[in-house]
Amino acid sequence: MRNITRIDATEDNNWYLNNFIVKANEDEEINYNSLYPVILKLLIQIENNHFSKEFSYWKTGFSLVHFGNRGINVSIWHWGNWGNTIELYGQHWYCYGRDLSKLEMLNSKEPILCYFEIDIFTKELNVIKKISEETENFKEIVKKYKQI
Repeated sequence: MRNITRIDATEDNNWYLNNFIVKANEDEEINYNSLYPVILKLLIQIENNHFSKEFSYWKTGFSLVHFGNRGINVSIWHWGNWGNTIELYGQHWYCYGRDLSKLEMLNSKEPILCYFEIDIFTKELNVIKKISEETENFKEIVKKYKQI
């Protein structure tokens, strides 16, 4: 099993992310505060390189930062819409070792989610699903998500 910790949300640059840390070694000490600048840098990268005019992005979602046996995987999942359809977007990075400055975006040949992250992923998806069943107003969905 893996040690899973929810840390403070990222609320910066008009983004809101619930952040989750997954550790292969539960005794590994991680400076959680050092992760926030890295996440913010990745959010800027998403905005600059991965947004399309075709969609409306809510800049709201969650991150999974997995400190595995070989390296670190960072996944940022965020919500938006196309017309009346809620959409989920994801960008993913990896580095060998523990040097977060060496994160590289994963391509389609690489895995983006592992077994140990499924429960977090499913929980966050179900939160949005439940909220969207209560209201169809996208701004209200985002507001309620931030309160969870």
